[in-house]
Parts: sequence; structure tokens; C-alpha cells
Amino acid sequence: GALAGEKLAGSLEQACRTFEQAEGDQASEALGELLLAVVAAAREKGADAEMSLLEACKGLVERFSAAEERAAREGLPLGETF
Repeated sequence: GALAGEKLAGSLEQACRTFEQAEGDQASEALGELLLAVVAAAREKGADAEMSLLEACKGLVERFSAAEERAAREGLPLGETF
């Protein structure tokens, strides 16, 4: 319900703030907590976090490959096409 959604949003917000402020080993720990919060959000929505990540990675690979092809075709640095 709405209360669960607000709690989840607060959890994600706090995890983001903690990660942004963390450094070194604390950043790794904070990232883990942030990832757990994202997985919880996915579960709340009925989404499969692992499959969503795999699909997003496939999309990134496709966009990067297209940028590489365009850079080669147009003689541009990759940074200008991605």
C-alpha cells in the first residue's frame, strides 16, 4: 500500500544519501545496502531485479556497440558518439 511505498522510498533515499557520503571501504558497504534497497523496491513492484539488470546490461552493450560502429564509420572519438 501507500505506507509501504513511502517506507520503501525513504529506505532508498537514505541508502542513496549514505552511499553518496561514504568513502573507501564504507562506500562498498553502503553500495551493498543501496543494492539491497533497490532489490526490495523491485520485489515490492513484482519485478525480477536480476532479469531487469541483465536486460539493462544487454541494452548498454547494444548502445555501446552502436556507438563504436558510428565512431569507426565517422572517424570520431568514441566519447563523441556514446
